[in-house]
Amino acid sequence: ISKLRMFDYAYKKARDAKKQAPDICYGRSLLALYMLRNKFPFIYESHIKPNRRLFVWLEKRILKHRNRIKLVVISNSLRNEYLKLFHFLKPEDIVVLHDGADKVSTMVLNETVPQKLVVAHNEGVTIGYIGHLYPGKCMETLIPVAKECGEFKFHIVGGTTEWVNHWKEELKKEQIKNIELYGYFLIYKISLTSVFSPYYFFSSVF
Repeated sequence: ISKLRMFDYAYKKARDAKKQAPDICYGRSLLALYMLRNKFPFIYESHIKPNRRLFVWLEKRILKHRNRIKLVVISNSLRNEYLKLFHFLKPEDIVVLHDGADKVSTMVLNETVPQKLVVAHNEGVTIGYIGHLYPGKCMETLIPVAKECGEFKFHIVGGTTEWVNHWKEELKKEQIKNIELYGYFLIYKISLTSVFSPYYFFSSVF
């Protein structure tokens, strides 16, 4: 699975947005917004400062564009980083919306817990990831790692039904049996020996 897939994903999202003809576009997909910049007013949301020349160039182009309404970031420190990096931005151009999540309950692992919730228990080295499964989040990196580390078990919690089914099909094609996909849980407790965040430098969300 190459980065071309992420470019393809961004292209399709931009194409879909054009068909809907929205009043405003809001998204985190840098490429999709770049493709849409001349068509619609937009708001760009960022969770990390660009750390490659290409991404700095792309962000500069969209942030200086006449159709850019606001830049949304998830922390004050990230807001300050953007003000340092792009001197043309003014403090009022950036809105801080802190990242967060709904409060969830946990339960102790025991005989009352459904079997599929009892993950990473008595399995030796177990590695986990909790989060989304759209392109760029984890699976592109995880699949080749799991191939090389067949002795380890990987537990993946999260992802919409669509993406869980998509990656299950990919795992079948690759004949990988040491990755377990669970989807989302409202209530869960997981025991793991390690967790990871194998994000690509570019992830596609729109």
